[in-house]
Amino acid sequence: MFSAVGTSQRRSVLATLSDEHSAISEQELALALAGNNTEVPSTDGSREKIQTIRTNLHHTQLPLLEDSGLIEWNREDETVTTTDHSAFKDPQFQQLLETEGKKVDDAMAGLANKRRRLILAILRETRASMSKTGLARRIYQQENDETEPTQTMIEPLVVALSHVHLPQLSDTEIIDYNDVTGRVAYTNHLGLEEVITHFQRPQTRVVSRFDNFLGGLLSTYTSIGKSADDPFGWPLSWSDSSHG
Repeated sequence: MFSAVGTSQRRSVLATLSDEHSAISEQELALALAGNNTEVPSTDGSREKIQTIRTNLHHTQLPLLEDSGLIEWNREDETVTTTDHSAFKDPQFQQLLETEGKKVDDAMAGLANKRRRLILAILRETRASMSKTGLARRIYQQENDETEPTQTMIEPLVVALSHVHLPQLSDTEIIDYNDVTGRVAYTNHLGLEEVITHFQRPQTRVVSRFDNFLGGLLSTYTSIGKSADDPFGWPLSWSDSSHG
């Protein structure tokens, strides 16, 4: 689901469709996106450019959104509409659809992977630089409810952090990672903080320090040192078993 709303374009598609009371044609959707997106030509632009938007919708955006259960797409009639997915009933989800910008896209990409969600949760809660080994130890504790993991236990995690997760998060500047010293820290990334701000709810429990990210993601969170299935996971209130 993070992938479904992970780009400004797909969020714009969903925002446009959610404003409609019935199905609209692919052409109407393409024209609406052309008028609302400053990175594409206006409706007065060339037919060729408008067709490019529609082709991208047809071959890339709509199939992914259909698979997520957020839209109904009639290929024969070339029409599309939102489903009755429960997420559309939540004003906070509607706010998410209105967020734009590459930094927000980068943040959503970082959240699309479960382990990277945990990495960001730990680093954001820590608010300080920590060693790669220390981070791996915290991750292992979180994922396995293991109080004192050995070096052998965490070594595969250290390798995965070194070659996969930390470089990817560093490339989008969500974290600062020094591959020489092995130190890593959260950067107060504007995109991630913007998403958090949109979905912040009052929290009275001192140990819940993640600002109830994305409208209640951490309702089951007690302490970063204790087991939590997925502290930055998709909100339960936005889940809909009938639509995937």
